[in-house]
Amino acid sequence: MRADDIVRVAYAKNRAALGRPSLSVLPEPANPVAFQLESDPATVTLITRRLRVRADLASGKVSFLDFQGQPILAERERSMEPAQVQGEQTFHVRQQWQSVPGESLYGLGQNQLGLLDVRGHDLDLWQSNSVIYIPFLTADHARRLVRLLERGLAGRRAQRRSGRPF
Repeated sequence: MRADDIVRVAYAKNRAALGRPSLSVLPEPANPVAFQLESDPATVTLITRRLRVRADLASGKVSFLDFQGQPILAERERSMEPAQVQGEQTFHVRQQWQSVPGESLYGLGQNQLGLLDVRGHDLDLWQSNSVIYIPFLTADHARRLVRLLERGLAGRRAQRRSGRPF
């Protein structure tokens, strides 16, 4: 845990992958953050002064709630498929989140698609001469900033506002 409103959640097939050094995650803080754990037969919840993080024990899906228990972000679906990238055995990871009705989503770097609000658009994160994706997304709901990805991804498509591939 990084602060009472910053929790790192990692998803891996085995514990060894969790110990891998990161270029984007700072070391644990010198002063540990106070938290409590609550559990019932279906969930476990980490509670800080400002945030609640709930994990469903059957599916592993994670939800973030404010201290009053109001949803901030909830995982809808995830998958992890074996892959080989540059000779290394790894995984292609896909994660989907439930969005709040009417919420606008901003970020992910710069693109040439003419989009400010990226909600509802299918965007693969890839780098090219005039397209730079930065794996951060901010939303107008609850002033949240979500770090989506730790590693860069290669993509194959994006869609313009009209929905036609370019």
